[in-house]
Amino acid sequence: MFLDLEYFGWDDPAKLVGDFLLHPGMKLTESMKSFWLNGASDIFGPSVISRMRAILPLLGICWCLILLNDFRKEHWLRRARVTECYGDIDKDRLDSQLSKAKKMLECAKSN
Repeated sequence: MFLDLEYFGWDDPAKLVGDFLLHPGMKLTESMKSFWLNGASDIFGPSVISRMRAILPLLGICWCLILLNDFRKEHWLRRARVTECYGDIDKDRLDSQLSKAKKMLECAKSN
């Protein structure tokens, strides 16, 4: 028997708030970020923002690792099966992911 506790229980809303801000696909303006943070504070209470700030560097590191998944052979093979593209690993994609991960790491260090 295997128990996967990764999704056990509910995440702290602070993780949701931080993940939304850091998601590499998000292109948020400063006013959008303020709107999101104010709304989250209204819904979850003002302490959610301080908790989010405390874990933001760790969330940033998690996003770095997610961005670097393309460097793992099994990840690339899974992507190749889905897209039916079995050619060489896409070096441009790897360069792009590495660049995004470096940028995310700088963001995590500054938070």
